[in-house]
Amino acid sequence: MSESPSMLVLTCTCGQKMKIPVDATGRTFKCVRCAAHIKSSEENAVPLPSEPPEGQPGFSEQSDTPPAHAPIGQLLIDAGIITEVQLQDALNKQRTQGGKTFELLIALGHLDKDKLHDVLSRQPGIATIDLARFEIAPDLIELVPKKLAVESLVLPIDRLGKLLTVAMACPLDTATITLLERTTGLRVKAMLCKLEDIHAAVQRYYPDRSQFELTLSSFDNMLDTTKDSKERVNEKVAAWDGVFLGKERLNVLREAVASESSLSGVARLVLEEPSLGAFLMRVANSDIYGVPGQIESIPMAVVLLGKAGVLGVLGELVEPVSPKVLEPLGALFQRSRLTATVAQGLAREGGVVGEHAACSLGMLGELGRLALLSISPTKYKRVKSHLYGAELLAAEQKLFSMDHAVAAGVIAERWRFPKPLSKALRHYIEPEEAEEAEALARLLNLSLALSYTGDDARKALFADQKSSLAALKLDANTAMRVVNGARASLADASEKD
Repeated sequence: MSESPSMLVLTCTCGQKMKIPVDATGRTFKCVRCAAHIKSSEENAVPLPSEPPEGQPGFSEQSDTPPAHAPIGQLLIDAGIITEVQLQDALNKQRTQGGKTFELLIALGHLDKDKLHDVLSRQPGIATIDLARFEIAPDLIELVPKKLAVESLVLPIDRLGKLLTVAMACPLDTATITLLERTTGLRVKAMLCKLEDIHAAVQRYYPDRSQFELTLSSFDNMLDTTKDSKERVNEKVAAWDGVFLGKERLNVLREAVASESSLSGVARLVLEEPSLGAFLMRVANSDIYGVPGQIESIPMAVVLLGKAGVLGVLGELVEPVSPKVLEPLGALFQRSRLTATVAQGLAREGGVVGEHAACSLGMLGELGRLALLSISPTKYKRVKSHLYGAELLAAEQKLFSMDHAVAAGVIAERWRFPKPLSKALRHYIEPEEAEEAEALARLLNLSLALSYTGDDARKALFADQKSSLAALKLDANTAMRVVNGARASLADASEKD
């Protein structure tokens, strides 16, 4: 006798399939692909088979495979944009000289590029982006060979683990997507952009090497040969994609998130892993979700992505982490959790900064150190682990071409974090320079200082932080109580684990 299914499969009009509880019929869900609201019913929610049918993959809560579409030529005919005769004209030309169908239609004067973009943007499962707003890191560009990018008009714009997001003038070009996946070894998600934008971007990021010119940075690299010279990490920081967790910890997190029944529970789990929290903030503030620069906290990111979105990110974060990086990561992550707990407690007591924003800022406080450590683990070991604030900056500036505060600011800006958050991370040592984010910068400065300072040095610390305590409507006794409570809370949690 077969068991009753515990899950149903809900199918959106865009083709996305999502697992829902069997008792959720009649409830409304948000599609993880197109964001449409779907009310589950007997027609669109069917029992999940215990094993996938032979020859078919199992269902997943998130899929990046777009729904099936008619070939581009037929799609344009159905939309009334071109005629059968015009399509045949382009196909005849294609047989003799090659090329993309839509480009030949445009070259022959049968198709307007704006109408092409309009038709494609209205297709289910196709997301659009403004490519002109993207600054693409060099390591992403290296993933796609120049010949493929130029001939197929495709540009890599983001990578999350094994998922590569690319911009295309025609995301229905499945042949190019298949070739990309074979070339890069990654799964490819295509997004729609304007034809003129992709042309300009490909020319910008894949220039003709015969026009190469020597620049100041070229001379800097040639002259930088002395033994004790600063390591130039600017480009590496600008291209840094975050620190990933090991497979074992990721599997534990996936199971924990999958079994959580509420988004607040998912958020609590995410707040235990600083690198995951930073990664979700990056995803939530990208153009993909339509609210870049507006998600200011990790709980907000969790709400935007939903449980399925968080699981999707966890599914992509399977990257080997160098043992040289793993060794000191534990201490930094532990410090990040303490700083986040302290920042949240201080915000709760003072009321000047929101608790969620404070907690997330504290969790991201070590972002710059994580970047420099993962980029150059051997050299960063020369920085003493107990240093913080101005002393830490001075030590880093002797070794690298940028310190951790500048690095955090660069990363936060590239990841489209809200401006106040980016400014607080960059200027927390001199909060006055953070302008409208001064309160956030002061809170991060105070929280990090409390996290790094022992009881014997607190008296001097509170004297130095007098202006920040006043600005945040706090006093030394309150701050002492908050940090002691945070340490005790994390110690209890560690013992339970």
